[in-house]
Amino acid sequence: MTALAAGTVVISAESEGVRASKTYSIATNPVRALALDIKEDVILTGQVVHLNATAKTAAGAPVKDAVITWSYTYTPDDTTVAPGGPGIIDWGRFTANYPGRFTILAQSGNVTARKVIEAKPRDVVRRITVTGRGSIATTATSDLWPWTGKD
Repeated sequence: MTALAAGTVVISAESEGVRASKTYSIATNPVRALALDIKEDVILTGQVVHLNATAKTAAGAPVKDAVITWSYTYTPDDTTVAPGGPGIIDWGRFTANYPGRFTILAQSGNVTARKVIEAKPRDVVRRITVTGRGSIATTATSDLWPWTGKD
């Protein structure tokens, strides 16, 4: 649920004849601006970017307890077909899995700030050498798990 204005709201739910209600007081969001502190403009895929933002009042004072949520939009570069999950945001950090243009979005209430980061591919190519093979008979090690039980 999203509160649209300050005031009092009652949220009610009913299922199978059981009803419950809860009253909430909604305060005015003091956040009027978000100042982003993300230094990177260009990164390599796999590089970790620390996401830092400071919520501020109209007078410019920091809002210490403001909840800031992070997300991103993605535009692939010319070498990539748009993959699913091109980046990861977790625990205040961002990592690009694929090259392209990421717009990092910070939001607190209805206030949003953006930072565009270009992710370049890592130019890592190395031959691998198979030094041995072995079988593991005690554990299933494949995505194919045939079921051999009885009906």
